[in-house]
Amino acid sequence: MAKKKANSFVLTIAGIAAATVIGVVGVKLTPAPHVIFSLAPSAEPQATAEPEPISCVLAGTGQVVDFADPGAEEYVSLLDTDSQSLTERYALPALERMTQSDTESLIAPLQVIQRIQTLGIDPATFDTPEANWKNLYNSVMTQLAPLAIAETAQAVNFTGSSLAELNDFLAANPGSTVEVISPALVMDATLVVPTGTILHGNGAVLTPDNETLDKAIVLDQAENTAVTGFVINGGCNYGVYVKNSSSFYLADLDISNVSFKGLCVMGENTSFALVNNSIHENQNGAIFLNGGISNGVIEGNRIENNSGARNLTAGLVLCSMPIEDIETAYNPFPDEMLYDILQSPHQLVVRGNTVAQNHSSGIYSESGYLNYYVENTIYKNEKEGMCLDYGSFGNYITGCEIRQNGGRNRMSDEDLEADFILEQGRMADGSSPAKLPGISLDNTAYNTIYGNIVRDNYGSGIKAVRSAFSNTILCNQIIDNNRGASDTFHFFGIELSTDLNADEAVQGLDFTPCYENIIARNTISGGHYAGVFMGEDAFMNDIFDNTFMDCTDWAMESLSEKYNSTLNNMANMPTRGIELSNGQG
Repeated sequence: MAKKKANSFVLTIAGIAAATVIGVVGVKLTPAPHVIFSLAPSAEPQATAEPEPISCVLAGTGQVVDFADPGAEEYVSLLDTDSQSLTERYALPALERMTQSDTESLIAPLQVIQRIQTLGIDPATFDTPEANWKNLYNSVMTQLAPLAIAETAQAVNFTGSSLAELNDFLAANPGSTVEVISPALVMDATLVVPTGTILHGNGAVLTPDNETLDKAIVLDQAENTAVTGFVINGGCNYGVYVKNSSSFYLADLDISNVSFKGLCVMGENTSFALVNNSIHENQNGAIFLNGGISNGVIEGNRIENNSGARNLTAGLVLCSMPIEDIETAYNPFPDEMLYDILQSPHQLVVRGNTVAQNHSSGIYSESGYLNYYVENTIYKNEKEGMCLDYGSFGNYITGCEIRQNGGRNRMSDEDLEADFILEQGRMADGSSPAKLPGISLDNTAYNTIYGNIVRDNYGSGIKAVRSAFSNTILCNQIIDNNRGASDTFHFFGIELSTDLNADEAVQGLDFTPCYENIIARNTISGGHYAGVFMGEDAFMNDIFDNTFMDCTDWAMESLSEKYNSTLNNMANMPTRGIELSNGQG
């Protein structure tokens, strides 16, 4: 796994910054009135215009992405504006704005852009995220409705006392709805749930036997299967383990104190829901999805207090590691080019979950694409609240509250050494000074971060570490995300950083500045060192219609001598290296 530097911006660079800015920037404490340009929406929603294809090295595969199901129930209602493109609705500039020669030299070689082309995904797909996630959600939940609301009138009751007995009972009653009547079952064997079974645990507690099981409950190539209402409290390495299955529904499970991960979905899996589960106090992560996993809903889960400080032990992990051994979630992580990664979690709706106080990140996406993070509460995770990493693209984050993440308060020396920051020492409270942001972007493209509350995080609100392209950061409230400021580091509301130093040699990441991102209509307030920061050589980014209030030093700060557009921004403090409005939007 490639590691990225955790620090945001060293205070001692301030003197260098003053020498590298483009001339002297005027102090605009009372800017001209906030002029809104071309914001009147169309009377009727307009279809997204198909953009010119991105010219990349690898040819696309022609994969068709289709979210809508004409036969789906409307579990979530579509508004009349949902099918209108964000570009038209908010008068945004085109995401591809460079000249052809700049595109060919700076954009086309990028691995994440080549990955999009290899997968055959049209960037126009990313411009209607509200319609995308709602159609996807309605389609999945309609398909799974027979599993979620199965009739119990014809159910058979199980009154045995162990998982071995329950295995025999399920084999004798294939394709049945089974109600577990017993309050507790001894974990004397792994429970393997057959295809077509709907199994209601009704709160039955799985009690550890003399020997620790590798897995408590397994779905293996299962179809049309549901498991609900069991309590697993230790006694196994993995709580629930799903392999190469489809049309499955896992709900109301309580999984804690297992040796490894609480709930794993491995391999090729599609059409599923993980709903209202509580995954907590597990030793090495909570929910782990690895492989070509698609058309799923992850909703209403509580993912709290799980241990493990590495990226792949986050509260919710979406990853693409090649699976050499499907019986373990600990396959080796290869250093491969991003455009060669084709089997990743995609077309998932992650909605209404609480992800809190985990020892790693709250949510970690390694190469996930076209996933929708909606109305989640993500707080007090030791590393980032959310991290979109390693070729993640086309994801949508909306309606989330992301707060108090990135403090690195409970990390051991071994953990800090693994993240290449042990040499930074510790602060007076014992935490590392190398804090992390609420949302992190690294080697990503075409993600949309819209309408969230990002507040009180320790190491910036939203940080593009490097190599972030054509992302849209729109209409967010970004408040007081400099909680980890120290004599060594300070932090920002939004930053487009240029961290070109690899902690270890890797071929599967690009180390470039950030290009063609849009930062618009955000309210950035509180004690950030600067509301927006841009690192060296950031280029063709558009920053407009934002309001900056009460930053400690600068409304905006830029170390880039290349062109970036600003327009109609307002602030009650000065800027450095860039104007609030350069009038060239």
